[in-house]
Amino acid sequence: MSDKSTNAEGNRRRFFRIDDAVRFAYRPLAPDELAAGVARLNEGLGGPYALMASLAAVSQRMSVSLRRIEQKSNDVAQYLKALDRKIDTVARTLLLQSSDLAARPPEPVNLSAGGLAVPVQTGLPPGTPVEIRLLLLPSLAGILAYGAVVECTTPAEQGDFPAGSRVMRIDFTHIRDEDRDLLIRHMLRRQGESLRRQRAAAEGDVE
Repeated sequence: MSDKSTNAEGNRRRFFRIDDAVRFAYRPLAPDELAAGVARLNEGLGGPYALMASLAAVSQRMSVSLRRIEQKSNDVAQYLKALDRKIDTVARTLLLQSSDLAARPPEPVNLSAGGLAVPVQTGLPPGTPVEIRLLLLPSLAGILAYGAVVECTTPAEQGDFPAGSRVMRIDFTHIRDEDRDLLIRHMLRRQGESLRRQRAAAEGDVE
């Protein structure tokens, strides 16, 4: 693939956005906190958040082999799928036990592979480094990333955001490839669900 095609694909992923509802938290960081957090994340020490995305990446890589195994022995394939579900259940339990996000209600957010926009009452100054924790629904997959505030504005239309809130936009500055892939797969699933609902509603109108 040419550099031009690669850049075009990267831009497409970056600017593909969805409106969603997730559990999330963010906090501003001092420069030394940011450096330490990024170092831990790069070393795979992001705790249960890093574990969830790593397991999802392994499962994704195993999917082709699993389909081949299924063609030869359905019993072996079902056994491997059950093991994968057990490991996934343990990882989710660890995440929920160690995270305060599990007790929070879902909140509206606008997601992309390059960042997110969240409703706030009081925003942070542009350029502020932040730690971002996301709990995607309904999969309960967790993502830990670092970003920087781009802007905080009052939207012309509130959309799904609470009335009177401002919108703070954050660009990811440090996110692992497996976390970005997990986020993209989640966004594609949510978009597919939305399209199916729209199609079902349109077909209902026709009838």
